[in-house]
Amino acid sequence: MRFGVLDISSNPVEQGYDPGAFDVIVAFNVVHATKRVTTTLTNLHRLLAPGGVIVLQESVRSARWVDFIWGLTDGWWAFQDEALRMESPLLGLDAWGRVLRDAGFETVRAFPSDAGHSIDTGLIVAIKSGTAEGTIVDKRSDDRSLVLAHRRSTLSRLEHLGGEVETIAADVADPVSMKAAIEAALQRFGEIDGVIHAALVLNDGAIQTKTTEAVERVFRPKVNGTLVLKELCEGLGLDLFVMCSSLVSIVGGRGQVDYCAASNFQDAFAHAEQGRLAKSVVSIDWGAWREVGKAFRSAVERGAATDHALPHGMSPAEGVDALMRVLASSLPQVLVSPEDLAVLSAERDQRTAAEPHPHSVNARPADGAATESGSADAARLAPRTETERVIAAIWQEVLGIPQLGVEDNFFDLGGDSMISLQFIAKARKAGLRFTNRQVFEHQTIAELAAVAADQG
Repeated sequence: MRFGVLDISSNPVEQGYDPGAFDVIVAFNVVHATKRVTTTLTNLHRLLAPGGVIVLQESVRSARWVDFIWGLTDGWWAFQDEALRMESPLLGLDAWGRVLRDAGFETVRAFPSDAGHSIDTGLIVAIKSGTAEGTIVDKRSDDRSLVLAHRRSTLSRLEHLGGEVETIAADVADPVSMKAAIEAALQRFGEIDGVIHAALVLNDGAIQTKTTEAVERVFRPKVNGTLVLKELCEGLGLDLFVMCSSLVSIVGGRGQVDYCAASNFQDAFAHAEQGRLAKSVVSIDWGAWREVGKAFRSAVERGAATDHALPHGMSPAEGVDALMRVLASSLPQVLVSPEDLAVLSAERDQRTAAEPHPHSVNARPADGAATESGSADAARLAPRTETERVIAAIWQEVLGIPQLGVEDNFFDLGGDSMISLQFIAKARKAGLRFTNRQVFEHQTIAELAAVAADQG
């Protein structure tokens, strides 16, 4: 018998537990005491071997006396998944079934099955799909492997329900490979009723650092790919043609001028082709999804913890529900946002107005002195300490920008996860030690200098 400590709200692989190493997991009134139930269940899912079983015993009915007693303990009010839990950390049996399925579990059973709302405690049993899920190589591929595993599990459920699945790898912007893919689908199924175009490339960076080649990489799947699909799908008699666009086409996005333009193209395409390319042509301007998706993976790759990346994003269950509502409409363009769009746009405008221009810094004045114009703000923005000057010099080298201010944002200037590694390596040579997570969480020269000062 072996004993160990596991924080199930965090990545278990990072805590030394092997993925797929357990056949049975039993949890007694613990999952509800974590910040995000879906994240916790995803972590449990990755610990189970294919065909493994999870058994949860959970309190399922909220009562004032329960809150009065257990509300004094750590963890009772820790929940942060407001879309799922608002007033109590407890979930009913039906809700447990939904979140377990969203986390990738194939078979879910709750006991007692006919209890209604008359019980205080329930037992939930769920089985992980028996499909092999591959090998996790490193921390960055960990989440990608989990996403792929979830997709495979979902496809397995479709097949179990009687559906047929054909997986074909093709470049959506390559007419030859896409033609072959469509012909293979027609040969297998006889007809194609609908297309969902979700391919994308993100390559964030300030507009002044963008090159033609960088922009073309972002345009290729959304613009070229959409036009290739149009040419190949005309005459197929499609019922629907769906494009996954982005809210940045409406509210903008820092460092995403090319992605904004490509998303605008898809929005305009949907209006132009409505009723022509298919009976229903729609562009969905998605907000961020948490737990899955490119934006989530990019945040994790930059160093954000999986349970804190995109905290205001929508859950997979919310996204699927929104998709079903969109498909039931006849609109050519639909905006989907977990936040009030007017508030979101106003907040972005305020941040933009409050932040200095990336290249507004003049020559460095002496510490505490004002510039010739008497501007205290300009004096504050210039590097003031030796540590800030060292960091600024490294940023200038790795970003290729001649002038920087201590409040400039690394990622707004064109930095990304790969450039951050270059910065960390050069900073180490200069005697400064930063982690990738610190660079992600402290994105200005001033903040990084403060981190270095705290480290002594």
